[in-house]
Amino acid sequence: MATARPRDYASALAHLNLLIPNRSITARLAAQAPSGPDPNLLAIPEMLDSLARTGLTPASLRPLRVVHVAGTKGKGSVSAFLTAALTADAARGGAAGRVGTYTSPHLVTPRERIAVSGAPLSEAAFARHFFDVWDRFTASARARGEPDADGPASKPFYFRFLTVMALHVFLGEGCRSVVLEVGIGGAYDATNVMPAESVTAAVVTRLGVDHVGMLGGTREAIAWHKAGIMKKGRPAFTRLVEERPSVMAVLRARAAALECSELVEVRDADVEAWGGVESGLRGAFQRYNQALAALAAEEHLCALEGRTSARRLSGVRPSVLEALKGASLRGRHEKLSDAERGITWLLDGAHTTDSLEETAKWLAAERQKQPKAGIVLLFNQQEREASELLLHFLATLHKEMGDAVDKLFKLPCREAFASVYPSVPTHITQDLTSATEHISGFSAPGDETEQQAVLVTGSMHLVGGVIGLLEPEGLK
Repeated sequence: MATARPRDYASALAHLNLLIPNRSITARLAAQAPSGPDPNLLAIPEMLDSLARTGLTPASLRPLRVVHVAGTKGKGSVSAFLTAALTADAARGGAAGRVGTYTSPHLVTPRERIAVSGAPLSEAAFARHFFDVWDRFTASARARGEPDADGPASKPFYFRFLTVMALHVFLGEGCRSVVLEVGIGGAYDATNVMPAESVTAAVVTRLGVDHVGMLGGTREAIAWHKAGIMKKGRPAFTRLVEERPSVMAVLRARAAALECSELVEVRDADVEAWGGVESGLRGAFQRYNQALAALAAEEHLCALEGRTSARRLSGVRPSVLEALKGASLRGRHEKLSDAERGITWLLDGAHTTDSLEETAKWLAAERQKQPKAGIVLLFNQQEREASELLLHFLATLHKEMGDAVDKLFKLPCREAFASVYPSVPTHITQDLTSATEHISGFSAPGDETEQQAVLVTGSMHLVGGVIGLLEPEGLK
């Protein structure tokens, strides 16, 4: 008699990794001929079919009350601030109830993507929910007479599967409030299947150029996609970008077309006068993310309480502002001290020109705190124009710091670095273990310099890999 395969967490990860990865989907869409039919148009019907195959419909999602977050830069931070505010309200017995959070990508483990009450699912809970959804897809495939019903061919791709699973988790775990972060874009994203009556607020964070194969190569085209999460009769919150009137025009037009009740445009001057709060998420720019999160959290809570929100920063309740202080988000402007290697690791998963500019400014500020510390840059990017991103980062860094970088570990773009810092040695390594060994050699005990500083940036995948090496007993 054959022994049944275990259905534990390790098995769940093995099954999950059999699914078509997100990178393959984005590459396939980017390769589509511009003159052909828009493949994005199939995304929502396919997602609705995936929900139906597992027993869900938009109507069955109505018990959830959702704040939906889209944007190129800052959506992870806004989601973290929202989660902190709503879980704190729940802990006080407030209207938020149990809080679910869905974010992407993960740094170390897929469990990070689905959180309940601010904590990732346990390994046991992840495995239980995973196989419940896997079995639902299998049963549906068998009923339809599809081949390989038991295997990955009958399942949606990686991100869509996890989105379906997250919604099952939130319903099964009794969540009332959900912070739902868009994967890519908005209008055609797998998360954009919530009925309007479930959505209390939409948030569109700072916009930039990213995923051009799917969203278009201009900020205006990207704004159209991001604004697609706005819902009829519901407010949306965004930062007023006065220097990009054409982008704001797109957001306003989309809000009108989608019958959004109000597009609340948050002015920088109002945010600066408000000031924000000190939190675990570093950077002066975080106050703009805090403002969007605070306004959306207040809107959400007022909707659950049957009250009308003032939709201005002065009207946000003090308990929400206090809760923002407890927000945390790994891999964004994060510092880790590594006494064993004599290294201060500076981790930031920036992967767009705008976010890398902020990272360069952060490094310059950290350099002022340790002016004698050696600096190593560990950089990688495999899905976007790596050389272009690196050059933009280095141009900002050179402006802020001059010739203060000592070493570079970059996996794809030596020439780009040499064009800005020709005298700085570069090394190409094939894996993180080799890179960290080289870096450790530069910071041998007895050096006269201060503790070595290593900036890891360019992709969340790279940052997650470094965290995994430094904290092997952490999240699995």
